[in-house]
Amino acid sequence: MSTEIKNARTLRRSNKINVILKLMNKGDISRLRLSRELGLTPASITQLVQELIAEGLVVETESVQRNSTGRREVLLHFNSNKYAAVGVNIERDHTHVSICSFDTILKEEIYKTSDLIQGGNVSELCIKIRTLANHYKGEEKILGVGVCIAGIVDEDKGVSVNSHGILPENYPLLQSLKNCVDLDILVINNVKAQARALISDATDNFMLIKHSPGVGCALVVDGRVVEGIHSRAGELGHTVMEPGGIECDCGKRGCLEAIVSERHIQDLYREKTGLETPVKVIYQNYHMRDTDAFAVMNYCLDLMARAVGNAAMLTDPEKIMVTGGMFFDDFVFQNFKKRLSDYGFSNVETVLIGNDKKIKAFSGAKHLLLKKLFEV
Repeated sequence: MSTEIKNARTLRRSNKINVILKLMNKGDISRLRLSRELGLTPASITQLVQELIAEGLVVETESVQRNSTGRREVLLHFNSNKYAAVGVNIERDHTHVSICSFDTILKEEIYKTSDLIQGGNVSELCIKIRTLANHYKGEEKILGVGVCIAGIVDEDKGVSVNSHGILPENYPLLQSLKNCVDLDILVINNVKAQARALISDATDNFMLIKHSPGVGCALVVDGRVVEGIHSRAGELGHTVMEPGGIECDCGKRGCLEAIVSERHIQDLYREKTGLETPVKVIYQNYHMRDTDAFAVMNYCLDLMARAVGNAAMLTDPEKIMVTGGMFFDDFVFQNFKKRLSDYGFSNVETVLIGNDKKIKAFSGAKHLLLKKLFEV
C-alpha cells in the first residue's frame, strides 16, 4: 500500500471519529454546521455522513430552519444504541465489569479484585465476563471486550508487563482470557483508557491524574492518548520523589505512588497516632485541622502537587483532570489546587472528574468500540 493511500485512509478515519465526537458531545447537528466546526468541505462531510449512516452509527432526524430566508436543514443524530462492548477495569482494590454503549452504562458489576484474580489465575474473571455478555439481552450488538489493567501494558501482544502485584510480570492476559471468552478482546493500561473515555474533541489537550490506590497518569494531545516508545508515557506515579525512600511495588524506592498511595497515608497516620484509621476518616480529620492528619496530608499533597505541576510544565496541557481517592474529598482537592498555585502552576485549569462520569465502567468498553469501529 502506498504511503499516500495509507495517509488518506488514516485521515478519513480521523475525520469520521471527529464527526462522531461532535455528535456525541454537542447533540444533533446539521451537515452545514459540521462542515464549519470541523473545517471540512460540505462534500467531504456528505461522504463521511453517508458512510456513518450506512454503518448505522448516524441517523437523520428532524429538519430545522437555517434562518428566516434559508432552506431547512436535516439534523444528524448519533445512534448510540447500535453497538456496545464489555468493559473490564482491573485495579488493585476493585474490578469493574460492565456493558456500555458509547454513552450509556447498560449494566455494571463491581468486585474485589482478589475475588476474581488469584496470582496468575483469571478463571473467575472469565466467568464474570462470559456470564454478563451471555445474559445481556439489549438491542446493542456487543463487539468485544476491552480490558484495562493498572501498570505497564503491551497492547499489541495483550501482555500485562508489570501490573505492580495484581498479576505476575509479563502475564499473557489476552491469551488467558481468550481461552475461555469467545469474544474479541483488547488489553490496555487503565488510566490511558480512562483518558480516552474523556476525550470530547479532536483538539483536546489534557493530563489525567488518578489517585487510589496508587497514582496513574495519562496524557492526551490533539485528541489522542500519548503512548511512548515502550508504552510508558505518563507513568508519573513511578517517578522518584525521594531517592532511597520506601520501596514501591514496581521495585524502585521513593516513587510518588509509594509515598502518596492511600495505603501509605494510612501507614503514616498510624505511625503518628498508633491507630488503624480508614483513609476517609483521615481526610475528615484533615478538615478538622487534626494535627497528625494535617501533617500527613500536607506532606502528601505537597509531593503530589510538585510532581503534577512539574509534569504540566513539560507537557503544557490545556487542563489537568484529576479523579479518585484524595481528589474526591473536596477539602483535599481544594488544598491540592492551592499548592499547585503556590508552586506557580495556576495557569492551567484543574478539573475534578467525579464519580458521576463513571469512567471506570466506560473506559474499557469505549476503548474497544473506538478501536473496532474507527481503528483509533
